[in-house]
Amino acid sequence: MPAPRSVHDPAPEYQEDAPERGSTVHSHDLQDSQVGLNVILSSHAASSNSIPVFFNENLIAGTLELTLRKKRRISSITIKLHGYQKLDMMQWLDQEEKAHDSIFLEIKHEVWKPSDGESHLSLGTHSWPFEFKLPRETNKIGKNNRPYELPPSFSSQLFADHLVYEIVATVRRDGFFNEDEHLIVPVRYVPRTVAAAPSRSLAMSYANGTPLVGPDVDVDGWNSQKFEIRGSFNKGGAESVVYGELSVPRPAEFARGYPIPFIISLRGNEKSAIAKFSEASALGVYLKRQYVRAKRADNKEDKSKPVTKGSYWVVGEGGDSCTLQGEFPPMLQLGPSFTFRSLSLLYTVTIEPEAFNFETKTKGPLTAVPVTITYSPPPGVRARSFAPLAGVSANGGASRTNAPPMAMPSLISVA
Repeated sequence: MPAPRSVHDPAPEYQEDAPERGSTVHSHDLQDSQVGLNVILSSHAASSNSIPVFFNENLIAGTLELTLRKKRRISSITIKLHGYQKLDMMQWLDQEEKAHDSIFLEIKHEVWKPSDGESHLSLGTHSWPFEFKLPRETNKIGKNNRPYELPPSFSSQLFADHLVYEIVATVRRDGFFNEDEHLIVPVRYVPRTVAAAPSRSLAMSYANGTPLVGPDVDVDGWNSQKFEIRGSFNKGGAESVVYGELSVPRPAEFARGYPIPFIISLRGNEKSAIAKFSEASALGVYLKRQYVRAKRADNKEDKSKPVTKGSYWVVGEGGDSCTLQGEFPPMLQLGPSFTFRSLSLLYTVTIEPEAFNFETKTKGPLTAVPVTITYSPPPGVRARSFAPLAGVSANGGASRTNAPPMAMPSLISVA
């Protein structure tokens, strides 16, 4: 088998080697403000024009500014960081939680209040520094009044649910005809989850470029699920039966931006059927993203879509069996897996027959193997591609390799 090709570290969406504070400066001002309200802060976003980005337990630091050109009666100036779950109206009516439970994080600071009855600030620019330390957990919420692990920012076209973080600066003004002013700065929280270390055999293959040790040898290193293909290659023809097994390396945790390997074993009494299913595109192996929202214990909303299709190639065949090895291409755009209360973002590897002229009564995937997508790989481990070069098989001859496909960009956007 040719030496596996290394995969370079993916280009970062954010500042990867990020200290506690980011270095990208953002400035947000409130248009038509009567008090010249402005918030300046630093984040790990790649550009000052992007939404500010923060990682685990970051310090969110900045300055709140007011520029007064005439006297204004002000009763208080506050700034807060809050996170909330945004739902559409029908979901509010259908869920058991109260509306106030949608707010899962709130940290508030008062930066100015009048002293000795004086509610006027002098003309000119005034500034107050502020800091928020991102916690590991939410406030105590829900029926059980307990904290949860702080969830990532999240939005999806498939769901009305959104997990939103904002910094809100508020200037409260005295007087019946004086409206309070609020400057809302959307921010993005990205937990840098880390994948668990792979099995010893897989780690050695990554490090040394040696072939994968499959589930036939390293049983504990793979999560294997059996499946069965039944159908006919010609309309009204005799039924063909092929028995298979889809295997994904344990612990089935993979960092975004790196390839994900898999192995398929096929066996049966019909050599011709096994040969046809080992051909390129005869099997559809998909990485699917799955959104799950538990409305109640016995009622779940489940939506899934494929985000990419895997490629595979023959690594062993003989008589009544065939072994295929494959992988999914690196995808930096994948949102890491998470579960927050009733909302989950999950991933599965599925397989289904797609051979030309093959008819089957089975609808949908033949089996599915759950996997977890993380933000970062385990320390000291970098996954590599094992795909053979185009036109060369694992055995050095002509290849039946399904060429590595492009990702499906219309299906991979997760904010």
